[in-house]
Amino acid sequence: MIGDDVENNLFVRFRDTPSTHFARWVILDDLAEPRLYFSACYDGTFESYLAEITSKLGAGMEAIWTCCKGYYIRSASNPKEFAEFLLPYSFQPNILLVAFPGLSARQIIENIEFRTVFDDWLDTVKPCSHGELASPLSSLAVASQSNQRSGCFAKIVGSVTDWLVGVHPGATTPNAQTTTKKQLTDMEDRVVQNQMTIISNVKKGFWPRLLLRFFLFIGQFNKASATGQLSGLSTIHFARWVLIDDGNTLLFESNYDGSWESYIDDFGDHVATSMNAVWGNCEGFPKGGCLDIEYFKQLIRSHQHPAQVFFSAYPNQTVKNISSDLALRKAFASASSFMSGTYDATKTN
Repeated sequence: MIGDDVENNLFVRFRDTPSTHFARWVILDDLAEPRLYFSACYDGTFESYLAEITSKLGAGMEAIWTCCKGYYIRSASNPKEFAEFLLPYSFQPNILLVAFPGLSARQIIENIEFRTVFDDWLDTVKPCSHGELASPLSSLAVASQSNQRSGCFAKIVGSVTDWLVGVHPGATTPNAQTTTKKQLTDMEDRVVQNQMTIISNVKKGFWPRLLLRFFLFIGQFNKASATGQLSGLSTIHFARWVLIDDGNTLLFESNYDGSWESYIDDFGDHVATSMNAVWGNCEGFPKGGCLDIEYFKQLIRSHQHPAQVFFSAYPNQTVKNISSDLALRKAFASASSFMSGTYDATKTN
């Protein structure tokens, strides 16, 4: 009921929690022991967020958490008791990717509102008779130049990574065909953003587990560019990999723009080495790596779990939209400073 009307249902409205970027509940009922997975991408500390959701959502969450073992009645309305219940089941991500670190949900929404007002104002302005005006975003555009040396190094790293995890580039699985559960497609493409929750079994043995932890450690240092791009992908808002069950299980979740099909294709186009490095240490990964695209898609679909509840604070905004809104706000602030006489050219990028 919450997922069918995530904005206006009578139980839990994440819109009332201004710190929330994304949130989801996923029922994992096809595991050996059924579980309820809750995830939130939020601003501030764990303690401050618990205080916010217990205050705003506590009564509505009661009916959900009472279905879980170890929960005490009305704990969802008490930050201290709720923390005691959640902490034993809480995990820090091994990798957390954020398109715009430091940009709060409130700031993103304010930038959206600013752009809307700005667009309305532009509609009232007569066209300039001296040709096209330069875009206010042009000074903030990031030039992209190819670097042959770094490209060669990346190929070497990719080849070594594939060898370590046992991937053989070019190998394909014959007759691979993607089949999709209706529960998954029913919950996709409702807005311009989508979500993904994948649970994979890590291969047995010392070597794959060591490699996985090593590559997850390296992945922590992947940072977004000024335009929100992560490893060349401009569709990911938040993503995380988390080792659970004493390292036996790898959980991956993503909040992304566009269709599922195009998102998985982007993996092969931009981050094939990274995908091979991580999922190559999990059971069932194709010998040809994620470039064996049909088998890779089938593998993901077979390990993907539908989110019964998916909330986004800005559901119709892509990463590119947010980047443009941020650039517009900065450009306007610079122009305002210049007009008021407080502009300092030495502080401009």
